[in-house]
Amino acid sequence: NADATDAAYDVSLTGANNTITGSATFHNGGSVTLGDEATDSFAFTGGLDTTGATATHLASSIDTQGGAMTLENVVLSGNTTLDTTLDDLGTNDGALTLLGNITGATHDLTLNAGTTGAISLAGGSDLTTLTVTNSDTTTVTGTLGAGTVTITDTQTSVAFNGDVTLTSLQAQNADATDAAYDVSLTGANNTITGSAT
Repeated sequence: NADATDAAYDVSLTGANNTITGSATFHNGGSVTLGDEATDSFAFTGGLDTTGATATHLASSIDTQGGAMTLENVVLSGNTTLDTTLDDLGTNDGALTLLGNITGATHDLTLNAGTTGAISLAGGSDLTTLTVTNSDTTTVTGTLGAGTVTITDTQTSVAFNGDVTLTSLQAQNADATDAAYDVSLTGANNTITGSAT
């Protein structure tokens, strides 16, 4: 938005297969829509940033191939996977940052920052499942409401700093040869109605 006094506008990309080889920065001041079906795919090889968006609507699989991904005010309109891994070597994976509260709308969200990328979430509500495939560290700073939260693997730590209301919490170690990691829940009021393993 060249002039802050200009009216904000919305941007949407809803094709089935999308590739942007440079950086993708959306400072349009309105909403950003990336995908309208869970099968839609996006490759942003130079990273992705929607900071300042009134809403970032997602129903897709988004891969930044090692670039940083920063999304603000995420609203899920379908199941979504966010991936900042570079390769299977676990080197130079990008940070994955979700600013503002995630509105899950009873959809699933899967996050993967590889072994060297950090995942940071401001908080979220109404998620059916939240899965962290891998990360160096994962931090949820605010309140989180979800059905099942599954940590498939992480290298260092997973921290829930705000209140959590969950159906179940599963902290796994996908490969027994991987480094162990720490898990902390330090919110003032926390409820897990099912299993916690």
